[in-house]
Amino acid sequence: MRNGAADRFENVLDLQTAHLALMQRQQDRRSAGGGLLPQEEITDFLARVARTGAVLSTPADRRIAQRVLDYWTADLLDTARGYSGPVATETLLACEAEDSDARPAGLAEGHGSREYIRLAAQARQWRDTRSHGYLLSGKALRSAERFSRDPEIADLIAASLAEEQREARRARRRKRIAAGLTLALVAAVAMAGIFFLKVETATHEAAEAAGEKGALARDVVFLGDEERLRAQERQVALENANVERRIAQEHMDALSERQSRLDAAQGALADLVTAERLPLAGLPDGVAEDVLRILALRQAEGRLDPSVLAPDVAAALAPVAADMEGSVFALDLKGYDPLFLGRSLPLPALDRAAQAAAFRGGEAVPYVHFSFLYNQARRAPLVAAVNFDRAARQVLPATGTPIEPDPRLPPELRPDPSRFEGGLVAADYVDRTMISWGEPLAADPFRTARMLDQSVQLHLNKAPVHPAAAAVWTGLTRWIREQHNRSATRVTFFTGPIFQPGESAVPASLWLIAVSLRDPVWVPAGQEQPFVAEAFLIPNRPDTLMEEPWKLAMTIEGIGRATGLRFLDEIVRADRGRTIVNATEGDRLADRAGALNNPPSEDQTALMAELALALQGGRLPARSRPRSSANSPACSPVRRT
Repeated sequence: MRNGAADRFENVLDLQTAHLALMQRQQDRRSAGGGLLPQEEITDFLARVARTGAVLSTPADRRIAQRVLDYWTADLLDTARGYSGPVATETLLACEAEDSDARPAGLAEGHGSREYIRLAAQARQWRDTRSHGYLLSGKALRSAERFSRDPEIADLIAASLAEEQREARRARRRKRIAAGLTLALVAAVAMAGIFFLKVETATHEAAEAAGEKGALARDVVFLGDEERLRAQERQVALENANVERRIAQEHMDALSERQSRLDAAQGALADLVTAERLPLAGLPDGVAEDVLRILALRQAEGRLDPSVLAPDVAAALAPVAADMEGSVFALDLKGYDPLFLGRSLPLPALDRAAQAAAFRGGEAVPYVHFSFLYNQARRAPLVAAVNFDRAARQVLPATGTPIEPDPRLPPELRPDPSRFEGGLVAADYVDRTMISWGEPLAADPFRTARMLDQSVQLHLNKAPVHPAAAAVWTGLTRWIREQHNRSATRVTFFTGPIFQPGESAVPASLWLIAVSLRDPVWVPAGQEQPFVAEAFLIPNRPDTLMEEPWKLAMTIEGIGRATGLRFLDEIVRADRGRTIVNATEGDRLADRAGALNNPPSEDQTALMAELALALQGGRLPARSRPRSSANSPACSPVRRT
């Protein structure tokens, strides 16, 4: 019999090390064609992590351990594994010693935590001063790369890598210039020895060699200046774009706050007019029109009986109410646009199990700027795919539209109302903010707002979650809308639930994937803009806490395994949660830069020509064949731009 204290990790650092080693073994097996790790090994590891809770006393350490439990529980849901056993998320054991003196050595303040705090402070100092003295190099830079999910640390790493590459290029240039000077001197001495009687000729040849040397030095300086100028131009463009985005966001926040106050004031006026405590004729024309639109909204949604109104109000309301009638589902809705970003991004494909459970074999149901794929077995979405245009957003009035079923779907797809029992609340897979953009559906903003609310105020768009998870979901979706790849105007979102096996209508977690294109200022001329993608997972538990968004990150590949969705390979490779695979031509050139230190060769000559062409702003030549991943150097972690 194994001892419980021995069959657990001694501290959170040992746990994380074992977690990373297990991930690496699984990756190695898959790369070698051996498939996934045996499910028994995963379940044993989960049990050991759960028992480790007995020695984890700090909330931060326990959250780390719980995320490891969530990760490997999700791995058991992999449909390729064929696992059919219980997959309820393990719970950490209660800590055996609550006082800090009884904790195992090293738990109170781990080395990783101290290093992260130091790096975060250094990153903020670099951000505020832009002093090169705060940049990293050597082992410190390599060690910092494991914290690259923090945006500020990622910016520090990116700047440090760029400075390291610039210093390497300067060293190589100095080496080449020194070699050129040596050759020029040798040539001059040789010519003087052979033609010692022709001093003028030797002097002339030496002067030509010196002139060539000077021209080489000037060219090197010119290329360096041009490179610095281009980097400065990119930095200025990025800073200007950041300022514009910040101003636009502040403007949107101000408009939203103003609209909220306006909604409250207009609603109060409408209440007074309905109660005949305020005559409609006594209001200014513009205010009276808005009050009539609010009353028309209430009548269209069955919240107002016009017979209770004063005769003059009822008469004025009749034509406005007629225009407010109608349903968004009577329109020709286009739904999700796969070409919205400028590159094709289709809806995810379904594996065999997901397709068997899907409504009409996986047919997309369109709404305004988004589409659902429905799981008819769960009476819930498989995935929502949303197009979001930051530059065309609108601030619209509130409508109070009630939650209704989609009339286009059969009654058997309507969720069970009892799924909200036990204090659960609704979280929207798609909220109105995501689709309030573009050309209005109607000239009247009240009618537009009602049609947009009809698209999202649906039973099937409401996920039953714990209040804590709902708060985290709301905060995360807002953060992603504003902060994901801030240089991108257009963003595509995929959202949905993950269910555990069984009959439960309550999801075990919610997930969100954001996809956009890299800013063209960072993409070499003539190259297609690569995708930028990141994914997040919110456990549906009463103890879920809002942490730094990057701590809630999940891989797109892992979400695909847990849901039966097959996402486009390009966004799986572009996932910021894994190493770069779809690197730009600039990334490939940087990977090959080490060849400049090797003896002269055809490959080195070709690389120098490509680098010179890139520095001069020319189009990079197409590669004859892709680089083999087996011979590629290790990729750098994802750097946030």
